[in-house]
Amino acid sequence: MSNLQEAELFERHYDFVVHVAMRAAPQKELVYDLVHDVFVDFTRKRDQFDLGEDVRPLLAGMVRIAALKFRESSRKQTISLRILAEMVEAARRQRKGNGNFEDKLDRLDHCLKKLSDQSRKLIERRYFDNEKVQDIAKELGIKDSALRQSLCRIRDALRKCLSYKRDGENNDKRQG
Repeated sequence: MSNLQEAELFERHYDFVVHVAMRAAPQKELVYDLVHDVFVDFTRKRDQFDLGEDVRPLLAGMVRIAALKFRESSRKQTISLRILAEMVEAARRQRKGNGNFEDKLDRLDHCLKKLSDQSRKLIERRYFDNEKVQDIAKELGIKDSALRQSLCRIRDALRKCLSYKRDGENNDKRQG
């Protein structure tokens, strides 16, 4: 299939895929992400399909599968965040007498909440779920180096947030 044929297929079925995605999307703001994912996946696997047939049922199925994957990933994120919160709370109870440790946990919790959902998911997958960079990058359809750079930037943002909070607290103590 040539690029021109792909473009024609995309143009011919775009409205149909958007309509199916609007019904299947777990959240309406994900509709265009689903549409994008379906067309990317379709293009990647185009040699496996008979394009002489009507591809709308195939595209509709792909939208539903992509929507299920989005639902599953958001469910896993909710579970992971709940587990993380329980771990933080358990650590707080265990170290109740150590106020310095609790302050660090509070700062880290605050800084993690300031991250975008996508950044928080990457941190979770890499450091809490111990997924390999290669596996995450492959699933996201990006190069390993791009993911490493993103993780580096996210860690830098966390470092800055943590040091800013520390400096701000020190300044408050000096003024008070």
